[in-house]
Amino acid sequence: MLKYTDVDFRRLTGFHKNQLTQIAKALKIPQNVSNFALAPDESFFIFLVRLRNGYTYSVLAKLCNREISTISRVVSFLTCYLYHIIMPKLIVTSATRLPERLRDIDRALIEDDRSIEGSNVVAFIDGFHVKIGRSHSHARHGSGIAQNAIDNVHKKTILLRYQAVTTPDGLCIDLSVSLAASQNDPFMLYRVYGDPAYRSSNVLVVGFEGQMLTPDEETQNKTMSASRVSTEWFFAAVKNNFRIFNDNGVLKVGGVRGCGAYFPIAIFLTNIKHCLEGSQASNYFQVDPPPNNGRIHEWNEVSRIL
Repeated sequence: MLKYTDVDFRRLTGFHKNQLTQIAKALKIPQNVSNFALAPDESFFIFLVRLRNGYTYSVLAKLCNREISTISRVVSFLTCYLYHIIMPKLIVTSATRLPERLRDIDRALIEDDRSIEGSNVVAFIDGFHVKIGRSHSHARHGSGIAQNAIDNVHKKTILLRYQAVTTPDGLCIDLSVSLAASQNDPFMLYRVYGDPAYRSSNVLVVGFEGQMLTPDEETQNKTMSASRVSTEWFFAAVKNNFRIFNDNGVLKVGGVRGCGAYFPIAIFLTNIKHCLEGSQASNYFQVDPPPNNGRIHEWNEVSRIL
């Protein structure tokens, strides 16, 4: 890892070298992962290169000058470690800075003609799926509960489905598995906007349906639909930053590959990246992400900005 320049770090991980070191420290990546003599930033480097490029363990072993068994155990450990510490941060009730920002977000959208006066919309909701390979357990033992949850008969493929709520500052504030039985709790003070496929409620505003719409309804649909696409920008940023999600069959179910954990981790890292560098959404809406002065040293700083 030491042989790589900052340009190499940026290309291989999506972060500058000093950013990677700061984030590894903030996430408290442990020393000597899986009993290997590895510094925290090297372990994190290996994991990020895997996530960003979708490289096989053999390719990673050559890039990092480590044994394949070392690469496998490091990736497996960090997948579990990061998933369990970041998942609580992808629940809207954990967004500690959000309540004080809601009024400013609402006002910024209205002043820039990105929302409708009185709608109180401060976030947007949409779904995303990740294509994966068929699990070994499915092939050997038939369809189990987990496999039924991810099979998509209509599209004749296997998907992991997610549902995200994003804010105009370019952050994902809530991520959930979008299964038929799952439903977000209606606790937000302000409102979320979704397309007509969602059911309108006290916290969810949806577009008007039908062919006999009033001019005001048509205007609202046009304005809000143009803003809702920002959620798709976020998903696009995740795919651009972490190309392991772009190819069908790269991800497998179970084992050290941990595809169900990869996407939430990538969402969280994209949040950090957007706080450090801004995003397409924050530029479009002119709403800056939480300030961090370009530095993240401790976990409490990550918690505060996200």
